[in-house]
Amino acid sequence: MKKNLFTICCLLVTCFSFGQWDAKKYNEFWDKGDSLYKAKEYKNAAIAYSSALVVSADNISLWESWMTARSWCMANYYDSAFYSLNLATPKNVTFSSLGDILTDKLLNPLYNDKRWQRFKDDMFLKAYNNFLLVQKEAGAEFSNPTQNDASLALALGINTDSAFSHLNKEAYLFLRNKRFDKAYKLFKVSIDNFPSNYTLYQNMVDYYMAIGDMGRAYIYFSRAEVVKPSPILGRFRKRH
Repeated sequence: MKKNLFTICCLLVTCFSFGQWDAKKYNEFWDKGDSLYKAKEYKNAAIAYSSALVVSADNISLWESWMTARSWCMANYYDSAFYSLNLATPKNVTFSSLGDILTDKLLNPLYNDKRWQRFKDDMFLKAYNNFLLVQKEAGAEFSNPTQNDASLALALGINTDSAFSHLNKEAYLFLRNKRFDKAYKLFKVSIDNFPSNYTLYQNMVDYYMAIGDMGRAYIYFSRAEVVKPSPILGRFRKRH
């Protein structure tokens, strides 16, 4: 209880002290947090990072909330760690930014807490809805998977192959209709959001082969091979 009260008091003090974005104050707090973290003064580092987050309260990146949370975690303030993890502004949550956080060994003490699974589910859903928005901005015209589909969000978050099979259905429709610009944008959006999924690199291979650019097709074959080696890629190399 004392730990929780200490954390809340720190946040309230900073909330009342800074009501709008102040880059100078933000940098001062964040740099102080970095110095304290390197000196292994984790509690004080967490306080400094938390103060920086309050200054930028309406635009907190997932990385910033992660760094703050791991400091609280290292100081054994687990409630404050969970609080910080959930401070990230929803629009800043992407699948590509979640990977390092969900495998961070410094957050191990949080893994067996029931709040960890809730955190993951919530982050996956935010990332999924943001992905749909980016798809729409990239030119998606037809019905996408349902917004707030928690099961699909989780499947994408844990990189289930079947979940990726439909992601670029609309892009392939554009490709077949020779609407290459729209097809490319949707393929690119998928790779940007899921850079470790080899299937999406293979999709980009299909795009470049469709427009007759075998050089770039080979580049994406090679990138797919780095992510997940395949005998098909070896055959492509022999032919080209």
